[in-house]
Amino acid sequence: MSAEIARALNTLARAATFAPSGDNTQPWRFEIDACAGRITLRLDESRDRSPMNGGNRMSRIACGAALENMHRTARRHGWRVFEVPASEPHAWTLELSRVALTHADDAALEDRTTNRRMYDGRAISGTTLAALRNATAGDHEEVRTVWLDSKDSLKGFAKLEGAAFERMYALKEIRKAIADNIRFDAPPNARVEYGMPSGALGLNGVQLAASRLIAGLPDWLLRTSGMLKAISAHAKQQIHSSSALCVVLAKDYEDATDVCVGKALQRAWLALTEEGLSAQPMMAFAVVENMLVSGDEALLRKLGVESVEAILDRWTGLLPQAASLRPAFVLRVGYAPAPLARSGRQPAPALTSHAVRETVWSNAP
Repeated sequence: MSAEIARALNTLARAATFAPSGDNTQPWRFEIDACAGRITLRLDESRDRSPMNGGNRMSRIACGAALENMHRTARRHGWRVFEVPASEPHAWTLELSRVALTHADDAALEDRTTNRRMYDGRAISGTTLAALRNATAGDHEEVRTVWLDSKDSLKGFAKLEGAAFERMYALKEIRKAIADNIRFDAPPNARVEYGMPSGALGLNGVQLAASRLIAGLPDWLLRTSGMLKAISAHAKQQIHSSSALCVVLAKDYEDATDVCVGKALQRAWLALTEEGLSAQPMMAFAVVENMLVSGDEALLRKLGVESVEAILDRWTGLLPQAASLRPAFVLRVGYAPAPLARSGRQPAPALTSHAVRETVWSNAP
């Protein structure tokens, strides 16, 4: 084993950790076999047990984004890397067969972040949209990335997502799962290594206090107090302040397709970062849809199957392609001040030229 291979594997591992994941749960772990020049990414089911992650769908998407970071890093360094056929479910192995003594900075990996502040509504130029479409044109056959920049699209999606937010936040189980990953134990602007600093939520003091309170309130109280309407209104306001939507469409619900969704969304998000644009996942509709497909039956009854199906049916009016492809991920896009805080990451492992095998390191808190 050469020192160059060891350093390259460590670089790939570090790049992977900058991928996005639901509430910054980082649902992955890695095994590095330096002698064979291989790195294996495994989905860690213990990291995100939220009902929003039914069937580990959101975790698979996060792992796909981590894989995209590794492929991108290898390309930028001029390294030859390819995926080895999986020997087990929810595991992906990359083999590094050629390493050049090069150094390639990629600021977008670390600069990419979720910006939950209100955007300024400024239109994106045709040149920038063309660059974004070009950067995301190489999707796998399982997925397709679509960019929507019309006011009608934003208005239609705001109504759809707002309705989905009301259904989702009506469940105490989901409110608690979200609150559990907000780091109220740390200063608002702390760069925590897991979970979300409270400052990253982009809320004012009253809204932030309410976000701590509503997790423990009974469902009936939220429905009758108007809190659900307020949550929905905030989500719709965020979308109305945006310039465009980035929608990743998927052909089915297969595990491998989820990974392709993750790769596609990460390509889009990194392209946005390089163009100086902000982005935020708007995934209430995807969460309630996933609960229909993979969720707990008791929660599904509380959610209301017919009302959720009615929300999802409205996608075809907004995006005709949704008649044959499901919207698997949506980013709202626009120009905004820098976020007030951002999440950090668990550190990557340190490999030396003498390492034979570094087995299973995890992003555990």
